[in-house]
Amino acid sequence: MKKKTSSTISLIFLGTLILAACGGRPEASFEISGAPDPLFYGGTCGATVITFTVTGPADGLEIKSIIAAYNLFDGSGKKVGSNSLHLYAVPGGTPITYDATRIIFVPDSGGTSPAPDEPILVFGDGSIEFAATIFAKILTPAPTGPEETYYFTTTKSIPVLPCRPVTPVPPTIAPTFTPIPTVTPKPTKKPKDDSGGPPAPPSCTVEPNNPNCVNP
Repeated sequence: MKKKTSSTISLIFLGTLILAACGGRPEASFEISGAPDPLFYGGTCGATVITFTVTGPADGLEIKSIIAAYNLFDGSGKKVGSNSLHLYAVPGGTPITYDATRIIFVPDSGGTSPAPDEPILVFGDGSIEFAATIFAKILTPAPTGPEETYYFTTTKSIPVLPCRPVTPVPPTIAPTFTPIPTVTPKPTKKPKDDSGGPPAPPSCTVEPNNPNCVNP
């Protein structure tokens, strides 16, 4: 009996050590996304605006802040810009949704003629990479009390492409049909009699009883 009690106390002690090592930190996973995808710049597409959205769990955590950061790469893979911004909670977002918009200034000449002493910048088909850091307070009871920690999203990437004008679609022309004229048949003429007129009366010698016979 004493041995069994000693084993039970050892298990409780081991469980306490595991909780102390974990610090009561809940399992949490956050994801970040960017829209629109792909992101267009220049031309008739207007300002290049991207919206970052972070979603994650709500249970056991109190979000202190979320910061999204991005790097902008041109078509050759060179980093030409970077920035960071705070994300704000979306009303009614579940379980936790934060987002923010950011106007991206793409260093492109835009087809204009720069001054002779200005470089011609051609951004081309580039990309934007982004991720977010979440600073949260753990509400789950822990042996040392509530604590604060950081969570990180994975890095995402979407293409950044030049705005190309929409090619107008030629209107579809309905095929025209030429009506076939109705042919009215002409009346057929009675064939002409080639006998040379009415037949001659018979001879009375041949048909003596014929009232129309004539004597030779």
